Amino acid sequence: MLPVKITFWLLVGLVIVLTLVAPYLKWRRTRTFLFGSLVAVVAFVPSLFGVSSVVDTFRFGHFQHASFADVNDFRIERWLPPDATDISLFKNYGGNGYRARFTISEEKLIEYLDELWQAHAHQSAIQRHEFSHDGKETSGTAHFDQFQIIGWNPIAVSIVYHSPVEGDGGGATYYHDRNSGVTLQRAGYW
Repeated sequence: MLPVKITFWLLVGLVIVLTLVAPYLKWRRTRTFLFGSLVAVVAFVPSLFGVSSVVDTFRFGHFQHASFADVNDFRIERWLPPDATDISLFKNYGGNGYRARFTISEEKLIEYLDELWQAHAHQSAIQRHEFSHDGKETSGTAHFDQFQIIGWNPIAVSIVYHSPVEGDGGGATYYHDRNSGVTLQRAGYW
């Protein structure tokens, strides 16, 4: 919605400015307003694509944060442990999720997930015990393709954890390396 709002108000501002300066250009205000409004309606969609491409470079892609406090995005903060440090984020284009790489102790990660499950288990579309691999060791790289695409190396052996799952599929999966404390996270929201 942000690009739509920006485009709308930019075009409204342009019509207002043209209407106000029309007498100085020896144009009639009424005609200028009507013509400007027509041009704004026709130019809305092309302008929206231009504004979206500019705005998206600031909203999506790779980001680096030292700590949770630096993230400042409620969609990310909802599934990111507050004790995470050295956070690398890749916000998906289209805004439906993100991938994260961060450092956290296993104890803090489990503590965070236990609190999430305690607070939201009654709302979760899938219960914690239904995740067959939750808290278990996994190896192989098949589930790491989504991380390798953005340049992050897979974890040879990781412990898999899951957050509660929203009715629309939103939630997070965490792949934790006990040796290094590095966690790879895939999260979705709609």
